[in-house]
Amino acid sequence: MKSKMLAANILLITGIMMACGNTDQDQKIQSEEISQESENEEEAYDDTTVGDSADPDEEVSGNFERKEYMNGDVIGFASGLNVTVVDSGVYSKPDLLDDNKVEKYAFLEVDMENTGNEDIAITGNLFQFYADGYALKNIYLYEDEELPLASDLSPGRKVKGRVYATGENIDSAEIIEAELGDAVIRIYEYGDGADLLDTEVEAIDEYLGALYSIYDGDNHVSLYLDDAGKLCVWYGNEGADEAYYTQTYDAYAIEDHVLYGYAGDFTDEFDFLEDGTVEGHVEVLLSGYGSNHYQTYIQEEEYFGTDWREAFGLE
Repeated sequence: MKSKMLAANILLITGIMMACGNTDQDQKIQSEEISQESENEEEAYDDTTVGDSADPDEEVSGNFERKEYMNGDVIGFASGLNVTVVDSGVYSKPDLLDDNKVEKYAFLEVDMENTGNEDIAITGNLFQFYADGYALKNIYLYEDEELPLASDLSPGRKVKGRVYATGENIDSAEIIEAELGDAVIRIYEYGDGADLLDTEVEAIDEYLGALYSIYDGDNHVSLYLDDAGKLCVWYGNEGADEAYYTQTYDAYAIEDHVLYGYAGDFTDEFDFLEDGTVEGHVEVLLSGYGSNHYQTYIQEEEYFGTDWREAFGLE
């Protein structure tokens, strides 16, 4: 009888231990499941300010390819941010410490609207610029039209402004781009010579041709584009067919009717004065030639078509 009771007690104790063991195991499994769900939730939460661009026509595939945008395009992001590319290019600005030096910056002008339900942090540092694949440095120039350094864009609100960047290879770059999230915005591509550093989007053709000195008719300056679309200058004696100075510029800019030619550390200037003594009056500074003051020239059409000598008091 005692043997039967002992056996029964052993079975009861064993059953209790197995039940407890199963409970511990179930709790362990349940704990692991909760932990895994928490990790999945953390992975699903994206704390980026902009997010990926939302293109309804984009097909989902295994090969990821960034879409490229140009001036006039609108980029929509999953966060609700819509970005319109207003303008882009390369901007030139005289150096504050050296009047003969011009600083150059890649710029992007955008119009941004928050169509989402939450505030979106806006700053110029959202944009990353590249010149031939090399990262440029964003810079704040304290211009009136710049994007704010940092602000929160409320739902339904808009902001418009420019972002600037610079770097050592900005002069020689074939391609300049800016990235915003997974969108690539084309800033500049070499080949369109008329738009290179053209801050007023003026046609370069208006500035090409021969310029004749008012002091010596045999000396003249010729501005032209080579086969690659680069701006070139020839300065010399036409009668003797002798060249004093020739230059193929790395880049050029047109601002307030002044044509700037950039070559290394030198900047040549051609100031096409609208209010000059004579129509077609051009002040020329050939820094690359060693000149440190302006010389007066007349465009070819006016040189041969008007009595400019009398206007300048040379007769």
